[in-house]
Amino acid sequence: MPQEAELHEYLTVREYLYYLALIIGLSRIEAKKEVSKIIEDFMLQEYANKKIAYLSGGYKRRVLLAQAFIGSPRLLFLDEPTIGLDPEMRAKLWNIIIKYLNEHNATAILVTHYLDEVKEYANRVLLLHKGKLIFDGSPRSLLERLGYLYRVSIKANNDKIINELPVHRYVKRGSKIEAFVSNNSEFMALIRFIEAHRENIVEFLVERPSLEESYMEVLKSSETS
Repeated sequence: MPQEAELHEYLTVREYLYYLALIIGLSRIEAKKEVSKIIEDFMLQEYANKKIAYLSGGYKRRVLLAQAFIGSPRLLFLDEPTIGLDPEMRAKLWNIIIKYLNEHNATAILVTHYLDEVKEYANRVLLLHKGKLIFDGSPRSLLERLGYLYRVSIKANNDKIINELPVHRYVKRGSKIEAFVSNNSEFMALIRFIEAHRENIVEFLVERPSLEESYMEVLKSSETS
């Protein structure tokens, strides 16, 4: 599926998909059956007999994605399949994609700038920068490049307890301490510490690092190496 493509907007959704099914070599009977299934899978029944020109941008995107599934391919190339869509439409399209991949034991190669999609759906991540491969691994291993699993912000009313924090890395930012927790055992030790000193803890916030932060770390490392 290309990021941008010219749809034959003078055709209806059904006519357009049928035309593509014939192009890939399906017989007329097979093409009609395939198109009916695609229309149902992509929840396009309401728009099947409408000309593409009159569809919203989101539904044109859905038709563009639907055409990639004609013929039940085992390998899909998806270039920014959800670009420009609102969160609700993105979620709907991803539900369709994942359902198809699971049912057909298929693989998708995805190009995207939405790192939340990478974290949620990808098994393997390749990062390219200036034509060079700078990372190849799982989303989890990308997150681990930062060197910590949790970031905990703590505000205390007693500075003395800061020296007793059961973590190896932390920095002071104004009135707060930002602790970087490298593993689950260290995290549990910190939570127990906070519970034991709750009369001195004004507030605390636990966050997981984002893929965006990990990406920037990998990018910075690649430029200094």
